[in-house]
Amino acid sequence: MTIPRALLVLALLSSVGIAMVLVRAETAKAAHRVQRLHKRQTALRHELWGLEMQLARLRAPQRIAERAAELGLGVQPPVVDGPPRRAAPPRLAPAPRPQGE
Repeated sequence: MTIPRALLVLALLSSVGIAMVLVRAETAKAAHRVQRLHKRQTALRHELWGLEMQLARLRAPQRIAERAAELGLGVQPPVVDGPPRRAAPPRLAPAPRPQGE
């Protein structure tokens, strides 16, 4: 093997080695980022769960009645006075008559 050929092989092997180190470094960075994002996702899911629980408590009929009483709003039961009424159909205006008649 000649010296130029040996140097070429050495340069190629060095390039491959450096490329492998760079790929591993990028892989480690990506894994770290995935781990951080997973932790953030978990925290956001816990926060969402807590907010959904709070919303459910606030929407409860008992809580609505309590809040209405605090605000001085009386809660009245619905009034039922028979079946629902239908609105009368709209009346059309009579057609205008021609002038000559």
